[in-house]
Amino acid sequence: MIGGLHLSGASPERIKLTVKYLKEFAVEKLYIGHCTGFEAMCDLRQEFGSRVIPLNVGKQIEI
Repeated sequence: MIGGLHLSGASPERIKLTVKYLKEFAVEKLYIGHCTGFEAMCDLRQEFGSRVIPLNVGKQIEI
């Protein structure tokens, strides 16, 4: 999955629901943009570990 989750400034409840929803999918890697927000990024990293990869300028992804 690639994209920004637009959770910057979201409530803790919304972040938890989003993490719960994403756990229902067999996500191999989750590339997230800056609009995901620091708190959500931390929660996602705690749940998915190294499968969460922050996007940055110049990032090249091979599939």
